[in-house]
Amino acid sequence: MLQKISESSLQESRRILPRKESQLIEYDVVLISDIHLGSPMCQAKELAAFLNRIRVKYLILVGDIFDDLKFNRLQHWHWEVLSRLRKISDHCEVIWIRGNHDTVSAKTMSHLLGVNVRNNFSWTSQSKRFYAVHGDRWDTFIYKHRAFTEFVTWIYNAIQAVDSRHTRSFSRWLKKRAKLLTRNSAAIQFSALEFAKEKNIDAIFCGHTHVATLQRQDNIVYGNDGTWQSDDPHFIGIRDTTISLCKFMSDSPIEIRSETMERRL
Repeated sequence: MLQKISESSLQESRRILPRKESQLIEYDVVLISDIHLGSPMCQAKELAAFLNRIRVKYLILVGDIFDDLKFNRLQHWHWEVLSRLRKISDHCEVIWIRGNHDTVSAKTMSHLLGVNVRNNFSWTSQSKRFYAVHGDRWDTFIYKHRAFTEFVTWIYNAIQAVDSRHTRSFSRWLKKRAKLLTRNSAAIQFSALEFAKEKNIDAIFCGHTHVATLQRQDNIVYGNDGTWQSDDPHFIGIRDTTISLCKFMSDSPIEIRSETMERRL
């Protein structure tokens, strides 16, 4: 059975990382996903600030960078995010993993950012095998019930278009309930861990569910980097053999949980 993390245990493990003015956020690898550029709920301004401060070897975009194909919905900060992603690709490797919302052709997506688009990405570090994939491949509901999923998404986007405190609160509630129906995060986590076990993978990372988590089961680490479509965006950072799940709030990274992988001799 998958281990569940209580809110109290999360609060106990949280700590604000030391902050200096214009402090750089340095990792070997950073994973972010479910940005949903074009959505009114996208925290593009915060993401632009985050991208301006990270220094990494690999930046892995774990799917759903765009909300849909309606590029006329992109606002100033959404374009700024795309611009900064292009700049980052000049000094590190940016990997864009296709998500179920990323219906733009791979050629167009590559042109937008100047990066390669993949269905998944695997790498090895410190003799450990890592694997990243969006995770929708294990979400059987959205493919069996496309019409219902599209209907819920239409209602959600319509509510988002009305900019008021009450509608924003309701849309967050609706999104949370819809995820329980259409994106069973526990089922996706279970399938991802089974896949990792079968393929001898030490750590596997997904997006898609919008539920940020970092857990270890049977000595395999499962991580989900949440979403930048909420007011508490998350990311996963990997430095050496330590994997950290962090929030990015008030221009500061806040570590929620970390897992250290044993070195192989």
